[in-house]
Amino acid sequence: MPVLDRSVPVGMYSPHARQTRPQQTADVTREKILDAAFHEIHRYGFQSASLANILERTGLTKGALYHHFPTSRRSVWRWWTRWSAGGSNR
Repeated sequence: MPVLDRSVPVGMYSPHARQTRPQQTADVTREKILDAAFHEIHRYGFQSASLANILERTGLTKGALYHHFPTSRRSVWRWWTRWSAGGSNR
């Protein structure tokens, strides 16, 4: 019988949990989107950043982007936390 780690609430990330391949792929795709958005905003500014340029840089469709970031609030928050932590890793 599996032992539950009671120190981590149900549904929260556990450092001992392994990610499945689809989760890893989704994480890579989200990082690709955030990286492209970072470069676009850094180059043109927040007001002039173009979604079309971000999509072109990533090679994704608009639907794929909205799958990973369903609301603009979520995407802006992820971008902001990355920027405030020191920018892009690339």
